Amino acid sequence: MGGFILLVSLALFFLCIVLTIFPQPKFIIKTRKQSSFGVFASFLLFAVGAALLPPVAPSADEKNTQQLAASISSSSSQAAKAEFSQELINNQARNYVQEIIDRAANCDAYGTKIALAAENNDAVAMYEAAQSGQPACYDAAQRLKNLKPPVYVSADGAKQLQEAVNKMGDAYYEKAYSFTLFKKIADGDTRASVISEAKQSGERIQAATIMGFALVNSVLHQEGAAPDAIMPKGSEK
Repeated sequence: MGGFILLVSLALFFLCIVLTIFPQPKFIIKTRKQSSFGVFASFLLFAVGAALLPPVAPSADEKNTQQLAASISSSSSQAAKAEFSQELINNQARNYVQEIIDRAANCDAYGTKIALAAENNDAVAMYEAAQSGQPACYDAAQRLKNLKPPVYVSADGAKQLQEAVNKMGDAYYEKAYSFTLFKKIADGDTRASVISEAKQSGERIQAATIMGFALVNSVLHQEGAAPDAIMPKGSEK
């Protein structure tokens, strides 16, 4: 369910960006105002979908490796986990997910500015938002890759979380590149090749982001966090 919501949210985001720039009166989203609202809605759906992703089932080899590692270090692992209460584990897991969202927020905000500028037919504002958004997205990518795991997770869990934030960091590097395409569009370059490239860029962002969030969700569950603890702040309401 969570993966489906993520797919819908990301598809909605890129569809609304394109429809904001190129309105299609015959489409279900007919106006730039509706497209802009869709961008905001996609952010909410993304946060909820990420929180609802089920844990990733390990392969047979991964299960064997995990069982071997568990048998070797079970006593030390149990002793380490005993130092952390369930409440502490849940809070750290929740804060970790929120930190991912916060580190990406500045870049995402520029995506919203691009959509609003397109809605208002303001090519200058659109170009400036894309121009300013590029360093923000590069910064988000690097900050995501530098995110440290919660202290309660095992060494293997920390390694997997690093893999996850690396995937999401790659998605934001790609997003910075996509802003180059929006600058071209703001300059009046609406060739089919540019639109196609923007679509392919969006698909790469979508794949990397979904894989990253799925892995984060899986690892935090495996390391002891309760399912509802991984919901971002404010999404429980």
